[in-house]
Amino acid sequence: LFGKLKVLKLDGCENLTICPNFMSMPHLEKLYFNGCVKMTELHPSIGLLKNLTHLELCDCTLLKELPEEIYELTSLEELDLSECSHITTFPSVLGDSKSLEQPLLGKLKILYLCSCEGLTSCPDFMSMPHLERLNFESCENLSELHPSVGHLKSLTHLYLTSCHSLKELPQEIWQLTSLEALDLSYCSQITALPSQVGDSKSLKLPLLGKLEHLSLNYCDNFTICPNFTSMPQLEILGFSSCEKMGELHPSIWLLKNLTDLDLSNCKSLKELPPELSQLTSLKRLTVDDLYQIIVLPESIRHLKQLNYLSLKECSSLIDVPKYIASLDQLENLIVAGCEQLKFLPQLPPSLTFLDASDCYQLEIIAEVSHLEGLQVLDLSGCKRLVDVPGIEQLKCLKKLKLRGCGSLHVSFLEGLQVSDIFKN
Repeated sequence: LFGKLKVLKLDGCENLTICPNFMSMPHLEKLYFNGCVKMTELHPSIGLLKNLTHLELCDCTLLKELPEEIYELTSLEELDLSECSHITTFPSVLGDSKSLEQPLLGKLKILYLCSCEGLTSCPDFMSMPHLERLNFESCENLSELHPSVGHLKSLTHLYLTSCHSLKELPQEIWQLTSLEALDLSYCSQITALPSQVGDSKSLKLPLLGKLEHLSLNYCDNFTICPNFTSMPQLEILGFSSCEKMGELHPSIWLLKNLTDLDLSNCKSLKELPPELSQLTSLKRLTVDDLYQIIVLPESIRHLKQLNYLSLKECSSLIDVPKYIASLDQLENLIVAGCEQLKFLPQLPPSLTFLDASDCYQLEIIAEVSHLEGLQVLDLSGCKRLVDVPGIEQLKCLKKLKLRGCGSLHVSFLEGLQVSDIFKN
């Protein structure tokens, strides 16, 4: 009946309970069942769809398992099972997948299992060796990655965000030579990356030589910073809220391509290492809520590409060093909530955004008339601040916040031409 049918979309058919028999539509290439919340199973005849490249089953919340025939989809490139909350495992591979001449899902490139809350068992990846993207985000009961993950030589993106039961990664993770992005954010039980086999310095090629993005944000129990020798191409590195990590590995100086470093809320971090001075490509540095940091190290003066610097709620910070004026690419400076800060020195003329709100001890800001590009200035809650010399010359200023600045004289506002002024 449907011999020429290539695309079948049944998205949002909320009352669909019985999956169709695919015998009459053997040439299907794309099949969508997203949001079919009452469908409990896939018809076994799905194995006949030798041309099927895309299969989406997002939010099929009553789907408990996949048929074994799923492994017969030899043309399948993308499989999306996100939010199939009752699926606990993949069907067993018939026979020994290692002995097969052709992998069962040999063309599969994308596998999404986001928010499969019931998933407890990770699939064997031997049957899908050409995966490029693998997403287990919010698989809260997944406790381990199958060691066969090391065979995924084409894998570029691996997402394990919010896998709260995941305690460790297999050593085979170091075999992912094409990996570009690894996201372990909110993996609250992971304490460290696995030990590297052998000496990474002696390797001709770094183990994760193509990795550009590593996120360990909100890994509450992460304590040991990895050695970066094996991942020298990193561009984005996130350790936000790794509250138990006490230091950065000295090898961080090797990251010549690093543009974004987030260390906010790393409460055990006592100082920023001198090796930061070697991060010559760094554009964003976020060190919010490091309450043990009293002064900024000299190493930051060498970050000539720095565009964004956030020191929000560094409550023990007593000084912003004068060298900050030499950071001539800096556009965004945030010192909000630095309660001990009494003085802001001369700032770089490149600045467009300055947030110094809730700096309760702040009394003096150096001359600002040279900040010709400044558009936003937030001084809310600076109750001891008396004056901002040169502010009347800021012709580009669009937003000025002064709530709670009780020591400022009314005459301070004379001559200002600002689109938004918040005084009370």
